[in-house]
Amino acid sequence: MHKRRIDILSECLKELSPQFYLLVCRQLMFEIAETYSTMVDTKTAIIEASGERPSGHALKKINTLISQSISQYDNYLQSLKAGQSDFPETFSDDNLRPALIAMFYLGRLHSKYIELDPLKNMKNIKASLDHYQFIVKYCHRNPMASEKVSAELEICKEMVELLPLKLDKLRAATA
Repeated sequence: MHKRRIDILSECLKELSPQFYLLVCRQLMFEIAETYSTMVDTKTAIIEASGERPSGHALKKINTLISQSISQYDNYLQSLKAGQSDFPETFSDDNLRPALIAMFYLGRLHSKYIELDPLKNMKNIKASLDHYQFIVKYCHRNPMASEKVSAELEICKEMVELLPLKLDKLRAATA
């Protein structure tokens, strides 16, 4: 069902011109990304519920779904840059919560990759940390944003404290 939804939304997204239908394209990108993320959560829950060691195929499928979700969230966030290299100093009210939530989900998704290589694992944790730090810094610069993402901001603050410790442990284990 989720796959069919993604196929339909992706087809619509391909047909629309972002130049004329930017808001609709953003909504579609966000929804496609959320759907991929839901598929990741579903596949992960099935594997955890089985209690068995996941097959290589299942791990590859989960990592592929994570990559596809990340790609769609990235596309959404790139559309907010409006041709610039960096994000605007402040997001518009309409885009504030979705932009920060997309950044939050990117941090979450990077930490969900299942990697056996410790270097790739460290790279993903670092990417996750970067996304959480972006949210914390943005909300520090723009206090009104804190109200829009208060629950997520608390999680981000915790992750900004915890992930460097996890990175240090991985570095120590690989050294």
